[in-house]
Amino acid sequence: MNIAGLTTVLIAILTTCKGELSFKYLCIYWHNYFRTLHQVPNVTWSNRLQQEAEVWVKYLAEKNKFEHSKKNPGNLYLSHPNDYPKEYCSDAVQWFHWEERYYNYDKPGYVNKAEHFTQVCYWMVI
Repeated sequence: MNIAGLTTVLIAILTTCKGELSFKYLCIYWHNYFRTLHQVPNVTWSNRLQQEAEVWVKYLAEKNKFEHSKKNPGNLYLSHPNDYPKEYCSDAVQWFHWEERYYNYDKPGYVNKAEHFTQVCYWMVI
C-alpha cells in the first residue's frame, strides 16, 4: 500500500475512533499526560491547527508524500495497516515521548533525534 492509501486509511480510522473518548479528547488526554510528567502547562484543542492539519494531510495523500509542512512542522504519525493500535493518540504520543532519551536537559535546545518529544512537551502554545 502506498503513502496515499495509508494516509487515507489512517484518516478514516481516526475519524471513527471507537474508544470511550473521541479522537480529539484522546489526543488532548495523552499530550497532557506526558506534559504533566514534565511540569509544563496543559494544551487545549485548536480548531485552527486541526484545519491546517486536515489541509496538509489531504495534500500528502494527493501527492503520495509523507513529510512535515514548512508552515507548521507538527508531528506526523503513520501506523502500518497490519498493526493498528487501539488508541492512535496513545500510540503516537508514546512514540514521540520515547525520544526523550535523546534530549539533553543539561543543554536544552533543538535535538534532531528528540524533535517529536520536544513538540509534545514544549512549554509554549501556538
